[in-house]
Amino acid sequence: MDEPAVLVTQIANGNKQAEQALLSHFSRPLYSIVAYKCDDPTLAQDIVQEALLIVIQKARASAIDNPEAIAGFVRRVAENLLIATYRKNKRQRTDCSDEMDLHSHTVNHTENQVSSEKLLETVTQVMSELSVERDRHLLSAYFFEGKDKQELCSELNLSTEHFDKVLHRAKTRLKQALALKCKVEINKQSLFTLLSVAAVICWLGTRI
Repeated sequence: MDEPAVLVTQIANGNKQAEQALLSHFSRPLYSIVAYKCDDPTLAQDIVQEALLIVIQKARASAIDNPEAIAGFVRRVAENLLIATYRKNKRQRTDCSDEMDLHSHTVNHTENQVSSEKLLETVTQVMSELSVERDRHLLSAYFFEGKDKQELCSELNLSTEHFDKVLHRAKTRLKQALALKCKVEINKQSLFTLLSVAAVICWLGTRI
């Protein structure tokens, strides 16, 4: 697939396939960012859909000034929509700004006991220390490289049912190792969030 900056230019030239490629490229990591910030899967999905629609419309109109920085632009659009939603739905807490509400909600996650600048380093280090090589490969390919289930089943010669079991065992071992490393209790949702956010940091090359 072409680089996102190239896709933006192609969209401006009327290429519909480029639109689908851009949506595919950003949907999963953007959802991870928004879900991490709002802790509401339904709201996160709505925000992602609206944000990507805005991005596509901007690209069609050649209104994205710096296509090379498209990842940051996509993220800012989504975050602005999320803040606007918090403003609209705000009911009781009127003594704090919406941005502070959003920030407070984010930093109260158990996962944030590991500082954001250390998150990627911690997750990748613990993952690299897993004793089972297949665990390391599977987790890295699935969460960091974005390979899907079908692709990995073919690559690892696994049935879909066996894949689910192998992935579950790999995540369990990683969860135990992370809990020991970070000295915090990590449940299923915490593990998913840690992996998703670490993948997004890696993907964007920026801090959350």
